[in-house]
Amino acid sequence: FSLSRDGKWLAVNNRADPTRIRIVAWPSRNEVTNLFVPSRPFGLNFTPDSQVLIADYHEGPPGLTVAQARDTKQWKAGSWEEARALNMPLKPHVSKGRLSYDGRLLAVGYETGEIEIWKVETGHLVASLSGFSSRIQDVAISLDGRMLAAAGLDEFVKVWEVNSGRELMTLRSDTTYNFSICFLPDSRRLAVGSVGGEHLEHRVQLWDLASQRELL
Repeated sequence: FSLSRDGKWLAVNNRADPTRIRIVAWPSRNEVTNLFVPSRPFGLNFTPDSQVLIADYHEGPPGLTVAQARDTKQWKAGSWEEARALNMPLKPHVSKGRLSYDGRLLAVGYETGEIEIWKVETGHLVASLSGFSSRIQDVAISLDGRMLAAAGLDEFVKVWEVNSGRELMTLRSDTTYNFSICFLPDSRRLAVGSVGGEHLEHRVQLWDLASQRELL
């Protein structure tokens, strides 16, 4: 799901109905319309100005979860008319897609452990990153647009500099795997959702990036 930054719209997609995106007015929770894509979207984001909803989806028959992802659909918030679509020559096996806060960059993670950063406006590849041997669970771009973080299907989180593609650090914690990451607004701390412990408990960790120390 994705909530617009102005708090007016909630876009929801689920496995039970993978090609449908429900648009719900918030906070009234009234369903206003349904949008459709050819197959389940791997990325669903409102632009920072809350004016456009972007869905990145897998190419192929409805319900396909691992396939070539080559298409993006966009709709204007409010009227829900389809806006221009972008075609990015992505590789097969996309696992995660995430927009930057300013809506200019799209970070894409793959089942193979690779990561790409694309310019939304032009569809050009900015950087291709590696360092994971397992599926990319989540990707995030810092609010200032300078760093990209990624979590694999293991205990590692890596952080890169966006402009140069240089790896800045690898964070490792006592966990089984990470499944969600998010930069805090100051771009100095990183929140990581993970599963670990004897009973596979869900928890949230908070990292200070300057010292590379776990705060929580």
